[in-house]
Amino acid sequence: MSGIIKILKNAVKGIKHMKKKLPQLMRVAPKNEKDYFNFFFWRVSKKLGCIIVTGLALFCLAAVFFLKSGGALNYSECPVFDYDSFFLKFYSGKAEIRASDGHTAYIGEVKGGGVNGSGVLYDKDGNLVYKGEFEDNVYSGEGILYQTGNVRQYEGELQEGVPSGAGKLFDRQGRKIYEGNFLNGGIVYEELAGIPTAQTAEKYTGKQEIYEFEDRLSVFMEDIDAVYCAVGSGDALDGEWTVESLYILSDEFRAGREQADTYKEIANSLGGSIYHGITKASIQDMIAWICMRGDGCAEDVGADSESPVTVTKSMENVYEVEGTENGLEFWIEVYENEGFRYTFFFESDEKLSGDKKFLFYMIEAT
Repeated sequence: MSGIIKILKNAVKGIKHMKKKLPQLMRVAPKNEKDYFNFFFWRVSKKLGCIIVTGLALFCLAAVFFLKSGGALNYSECPVFDYDSFFLKFYSGKAEIRASDGHTAYIGEVKGGGVNGSGVLYDKDGNLVYKGEFEDNVYSGEGILYQTGNVRQYEGELQEGVPSGAGKLFDRQGRKIYEGNFLNGGIVYEELAGIPTAQTAEKYTGKQEIYEFEDRLSVFMEDIDAVYCAVGSGDALDGEWTVESLYILSDEFRAGREQADTYKEIANSLGGSIYHGITKASIQDMIAWICMRGDGCAEDVGADSESPVTVTKSMENVYEVEGTENGLEFWIEVYENEGFRYTFFFESDEKLSGDKKFLFYMIEAT
């Protein structure tokens, strides 16, 4: 107790001393030459300079306190900043950032004036947009992208804001439909070509339709817009069957981080073609064409006289296919690159030009 009393007495003495000295400190007018110091082209009173320096020091201390409070006096578990806050540039740690309309847009780690580290991004209605790692305000590292209703859309690695690396895709109900590698926001389809169908079934667990033709099977993977063709023996999709070819029902081709959808862009990405010309469509080509058009889900597709094949439903999601004399033809361009053969299908009734877009393409392991 005596120690506390002694501290209080010393504090009172210090305050009284400051009260005596304060009037002297406030008299900043210099009396003689030695009371000045030179600052570039100006002569500044030493007392005035001390007051300015002290004021700046107090301002810095106040700024630090302001930053620690998040730029606003609040009692939440982390400081709150507006997205354009000046003080956000100097803060490091966990923070809440509000968008221009006032809603909480982000809660997580910030550093160097931006979002860096782990955090959660929200839309204006408070729904989850992304949860995971950031680098310089961009999704980068492990994370989860969400669709409407806080349902997962993608979970895995991301680079430069898009899925790249190992990851999983989910449908609108949040059920996993695909697990594999991604690049530049798209599935790396090449890893499905030439593998046993048992491995394909492990990767893809979404909706599928099976088309049977003689000793071959075409399986429409509706949720990822692809059809794989399998050859082998037996009456089930097991390890005895192998993916012979894979049709991608998209008019965009991903070459590394670039996308190509015209004849010229494909040639620039893959080099010169090893074959080109008009070719009669195979049964597998026809099935892919039907699935691309959206006809593959209908029973008895062959009832339409314009259909190149007759498709008859034999059981749930299984169809038997018979060829016709329709004579469907495509102009194809074939390329080989890094162990894969790519065949691009164009309409055959138009002259192929540099800006001509393809309909779909096929991947085969060489």
